[in-house]
Amino acid sequence: MLVYKIDLNSAEEMQKLVVVEFHKGRMEPFPKAIRVYEKQKVEVFDSKYYLSVYPTLSCVNTYFVSRKDVHFSSQEASTELDDRLVFGPYKDVQPVTFEQIQLMFTFMYPLPTFTKATRDIYVSHWGNIAVDEYFYLFNDAAGING
Repeated sequence: MLVYKIDLNSAEEMQKLVVVEFHKGRMEPFPKAIRVYEKQKVEVFDSKYYLSVYPTLSCVNTYFVSRKDVHFSSQEASTELDDRLVFGPYKDVQPVTFEQIQLMFTFMYPLPTFTKATRDIYVSHWGNIAVDEYFYLFNDAAGING
């Protein structure tokens, strides 16, 4: 989960906007295959600024990952708490400003991806409604080697 806090400047007053993003495919397992006893590591490539088409007065980029689980960070975090890394606040960010950061950390959870989702709705002439939902999940986490 990635949390951004943004202050947008308007002519009349300042507006505060908090954006919480959940991304599919943002974390890549590294390496792609591990042994059963190894811990899975993931790589994240992201921008340290919130990508916006508007000028931004201030933004903060927060990664909720334990500091002891981080193996590599391409840039120093502004604040390192026990349960999160905070990059920023960055002031007066121009529109569509991008600067890549890379994180590698231990991630012991699956990386589920919906490959297909189907919902069947049956409507009866006598007023009954039946809903069947089918979800096809794939775990994009590291495979087992050996």
